[in-house]
Amino acid sequence: MTTLSLNITDEQKKFLTDYANDKNVSIADMFTLFIEYLERLEDMEDYNLAVARMLDPNNRPCGTMKELASEFGIDYDEL
Repeated sequence: MTTLSLNITDEQKKFLTDYANDKNVSIADMFTLFIEYLERLEDMEDYNLAVARMLDPNNRPCGTMKELASEFGIDYDEL
């Protein structure tokens, strides 16, 4: 387990403490949930980027490895 230190104002500490008390969770649990939320946001960003790339009319459809080798002048059968 890792210990994390934060430099926050007294007002921010009070906000976090009050929020944790209102939700009946520990501050450590709040940060764990926050990290999980950030991971989900990152996954959503990756998904949205993939969809945007797939829908981009300037992208060529993927071909086979043999077609790719041919495009670069490589004899696929010799690989």
